[in-house]
Amino acid sequence: MEDKKWSKSKNKKIQVIEVSKNIGYMKFGLDMSLRKRLSFYSTYSMLKLLSENFDVYILSPMMKEDEMLFKYRSLIEMPKWIENIRYIYNKCPDKIDVSDIDILFIECGPCNTMFAKDGNSLVELTFKMLDKFEGKVFYWHHSIPLIFPFGEYFREPNSNVSELNLRKLFKKYDVFGGKEWTILHQAQNEDPYLKITWRGIKLSDALDKLDIKTKYTPYCHWKDDEFLRQDLKKYDIVWVGGRYTSSSSYGMSKKTDRKWIYDKFIRYYNHKIYGKGWGDKICECKYGTAHIRYSEAHCGLWADSEIIQKTGFWTLRPHEILRGTMVAGFKDFYNIEKYLPNYLIFETKEELDDILNYIKDLPLDERYEIRKSIYEKLPCWEDINIFEVIK
Repeated sequence: MEDKKWSKSKNKKIQVIEVSKNIGYMKFGLDMSLRKRLSFYSTYSMLKLLSENFDVYILSPMMKEDEMLFKYRSLIEMPKWIENIRYIYNKCPDKIDVSDIDILFIECGPCNTMFAKDGNSLVELTFKMLDKFEGKVFYWHHSIPLIFPFGEYFREPNSNVSELNLRKLFKKYDVFGGKEWTILHQAQNEDPYLKITWRGIKLSDALDKLDIKTKYTPYCHWKDDEFLRQDLKKYDIVWVGGRYTSSSSYGMSKKTDRKWIYDKFIRYYNHKIYGKGWGDKICECKYGTAHIRYSEAHCGLWADSEIIQKTGFWTLRPHEILRGTMVAGFKDFYNIEKYLPNYLIFETKEELDDILNYIKDLPLDERYEIRKSIYEKLPCWEDINIFEVIK
C-alpha cells in the first residue's frame, strides 16, 4: 500500500511515496486494553483489524493486566494477531521513538487533561506524540461526545489557566504541522454530523480551516460474537444505555437526551432500564454485556437521541439488541429502512403495540431466524477493508 509523508512545514508539502508497514496506536485521554469485553470492545476490534495486516506499536499506557501479557508474552499462549503488536509506551514520553511509524491512529477519548498515569497527563501524551510525528493521522471518532478538541486550537488561553489547559497544549505542541489528518466517523448522514457545535465552534468550520478530511467507517460486530437463543421473557422492553449521549458540558444536552424514548414509548410497557441518568430507574449494566440484558425482553428499541438519529451514527446498540432479542426501530433513525423490514419500524405507540403483539405471537425459533437475517445485514469487522480505510 502506498502512503505519503509530508514535511514539517505547514505550507510546503514534500511528497514521499513509500510502503506503509508500521502503525502507531493511541487512546486519546485514556489507557488501553486488549480485552474484548466491557468498554474495550472498540479498542480490541480496531487493534485486531490493524494487526492482522500491519505491525502495530502501542504508544498509550495499557491496563496492568495487559501490560503483564506483553511482559510475559513468551510464556503465554496468545492469539496470533497479537504477535504483530509491540508495546513501546514509556513512563518517560520523551523516550518514545516514533521515527519508524508510518501512520498514527488515535482512538477517540475524553478531553479531560487531568486523567493521568505514571504522572503523565494522557491527553498531553497524545499531543507529545503528535508533535514528534510526521505523516498520516487518523482520529477514529466512534462516540459522538468524544470529539477531538479542534476548536480550542483557534482560541487564546487565559493567563491564569493550568499548563494542561487544552489551548496551552495547542500552543506548546505542533499537532497539525507536517501531518495529514483524517477523521474516521460513523455518521451515515455526514451533513448534520459536520454541523455539530462543540463549545461554540462548528466542527465543519474547524476542519475546513485545518484542511482535515473525513471518512465514514461504520461500527461493527465480529462474526464470532455471542448470539443468544431466546427463552421465556420477563419484560416487554429492555433499554440499555444512559439517558444522555454526552454530558451537558458539550453544549448539546437537549440534542443528546434520550428521555423522549421513555416518555413516548417505554413507560407504557412492562420494562427494565439499565443505564445512568434515569433517576430511580437506574440499574447497572457493564458495557459489552448488553445483549444478555436485552435477552430478558421480547424486544429492544433501535432509537436514540436527536443527534444520533439525524446523523445515523453507528453504535453497538442494534448489534447488541439482535444478539439478545428482537428489535423494533424508530422511523426517524437515518437509513434504518436499509436494515429493518417495514413491519419492525414504528413511529407511534400504536405501531409499537402492533410490533410487540406480532413478536409475542412468533415461535422462539422463528424469532431467532428473523434476528439472524437482520443481523447479517449489519456491518461486521471481517468485511471491512482496512487498506481502504487508511489509504
